[in-house]
Amino acid sequence: MKQDFEELFQFFGCYFHLDWMCMHKTADDVIQSFFMESYVDSILEVQAQMMGILSSDKNEVELRQFLLSDMCCSYCYWFEWPSGESWLLHLLDLFDRQLLSLKPNR
Repeated sequence: MKQDFEELFQFFGCYFHLDWMCMHKTADDVIQSFFMESYVDSILEVQAQMMGILSSDKNEVELRQFLLSDMCCSYCYWFEWPSGESWLLHLLDLFDRQLLSLKPNR
């Protein structure tokens, strides 16, 4: 499974590791750190893989298992979000806004 979602695995494992709260105040701060440290190609790949997970129709139990176990994500999103789907949709919105800010205005 990790091979199919290598960029997503790297994203969650590297940025939402066990000590992420020691380095950042909020989960959104973690995302901002990822944007500042990553190339656009990596951001796009993580975004695409996140959309792939959302389109896989996993139920909440399967999605939580996938994020925590398969993707090594140490963020307990359920304390702030009603579901994994709502949190991932929020992340995609942040990704969209970040990518739009990188494009020159016409």
